[in-house]
Amino acid sequence: MQEKKCLCNEQRRQLLTAAIAVPALILPYQASAKPRLPRQGVRELRGFFYVNGLRATAHSIIRPGDEIIVARHSRVSFVVGYDAYSLEAGSYLKIKKGENKEGFFTKGLHLVSGAFLAAFGRSEKRITTRHATIGIRGTGIYLRARKEETYFCTCYGQTSILVNDQPEIITSVHHTPKKIELKNNQTIVSSMPMLYHSDDKNIALEEYCGNDNPFL
Repeated sequence: MQEKKCLCNEQRRQLLTAAIAVPALILPYQASAKPRLPRQGVRELRGFFYVNGLRATAHSIIRPGDEIIVARHSRVSFVVGYDAYSLEAGSYLKIKKGENKEGFFTKGLHLVSGAFLAAFGRSEKRITTRHATIGIRGTGIYLRARKEETYFCTCYGQTSILVNDQPEIITSVHHTPKKIELKNNQTIVSSMPMLYHSDDKNIALEEYCGNDNPFL
């Protein structure tokens, strides 16, 4: 009888161990699942803007490969993929397109003129202006392109500025602004105060993508 009782206890222990082990097999798969794609298109529009030379509306969808021009005294915020943008008046932004087995995606950005605030997903991208080449991934930034210089703020996360063929890594938890300019064919990067943008707008863009406050 004692031997039978021990056998039953051992069977119960094995069943309990197996029951606990099952979630451990499932959890890694759930954790690696791709996040849900946020609602695409325009989220806020004041005034008017153009996509690929055509007048756009509050119902327009912006896609990788598009070129966006924002009119004077206007502003537009929109979502493309897992990224959210807020373009200021007079901005001209080119969204460079890449392609993989899942379809088209945003490979990079070129800010010809103007300024934008952005919250990016985890995919890597390269942003260019007249003065700067910037690598980003899963971060928030503010970028303003002028004829004489580029104002760039790593609002949170990590970015990389290409300075005279060498990367300069910036890690920020709450705004690290820089001025980038060319002098005698050399890229000069210097510190700047925080200008032109606010925490509230960073938070709003992350909310468009279904994310939490990035500063908490």
